Amino acid sequence: MAESGALAQGHSAEFFDGTSALSAKVQVRADIDRLTIVFPADVARTVHWPLVDTRWIDGVEKPVLSTSEAPDARLVLDSPGLVDELATLGLLSKGGVETAKSRKTHSQAWRYGLAAVGVTVGLLVAIPLLSGPFARLAPDSWREKLGIETAEVIEALLGKQCENTEPLAILERMTARLTKNLPANELLNVAVLDTKMINAFAMAGGQIRVMNGLIRNAQSSEEVAGVLAHEIAHVILRHPEEFAFRQFGYEILLSTIADSGMVTEIAASTGLLLVNTAHSRESEAAADALGIELLRGAGISSGGIAAFFARHASDPGKLENVLKFISSHPPSAARKEMFEKAGNTGGAALSNEDWQTLKLACAES
Repeated sequence: MAESGALAQGHSAEFFDGTSALSAKVQVRADIDRLTIVFPADVARTVHWPLVDTRWIDGVEKPVLSTSEAPDARLVLDSPGLVDELATLGLLSKGGVETAKSRKTHSQAWRYGLAAVGVTVGLLVAIPLLSGPFARLAPDSWREKLGIETAEVIEALLGKQCENTEPLAILERMTARLTKNLPANELLNVAVLDTKMINAFAMAGGQIRVMNGLIRNAQSSEEVAGVLAHEIAHVILRHPEEFAFRQFGYEILLSTIADSGMVTEIAASTGLLLVNTAHSRESEAAADALGIELLRGAGISSGGIAAFFARHASDPGKLENVLKFISSHPPSAARKEMFEKAGNTGGAALSNEDWQTLKLACAES
């Protein structure tokens, strides 16, 4: 199976740097939050365009892109596949890029709108402070829609879901064991993504994605159960929704009262932020504490997750740059100590046979 999403495939294009009439044949791919432009004729040269600064300014069969970082530069793709998918996911917008001339043109309009900006700033300050209560009051239909669309972005960026039924059934049983004491209406959708990244993501509406790299890196099923319990705790505590409200509160309020397509845009931005941002210290500490309770209620030893932290505490930089579960505060050594203090009661998360099968979740059939 592929180890990255469809967006990471190379797409042929012609690149104009905006300083001369010369062009160059290039290959373009989407890498999480940017376009990477590779020059086959000059392997030492690579150009990166952040997606947030990139616009689809013209063309349909041969889309033309530009960037505010280099407004005169142009990227002409040979086919529309890449931009169509980016636009569908809400990661690429149509329209012109901002230049020095356009900023000057709009400066007067900004001055006239100063009073309105003041009101908006007030809202933007207040809404993040109330992100926790808002997250717990969000309607389930909105949570589910945001979670599904965020998961689609994550999968497009990182890798598709693995489909080996027997390993996934084992993971489903592990999830059921961890959540057996939760209310019946707390629905979860746990899947494995085919990527070497060592990570796991909890999203709104009970969506959880575990990277195959994390399962393959784990040395016991108790380590996987510990990470899964932690992500389930984030879902129960509504941390993904709180995260979204904290980042996009004003847009979220509008999306709940109007069918404006804003949920898709929020999901795209949330997906990008999830792969680059850790939860707050308070959220992580709360998820750690509840995760321990879930392990205890399931009769699963917390020794596995303690060993996971112990293994990486001696070299935190090596793994923490890619695993937000590890990279958040407190650091690995402190979290290891906390899990050890929780006690090592309980047994194995899986039989050895099931553990070996789970590690084949993304194996080619």
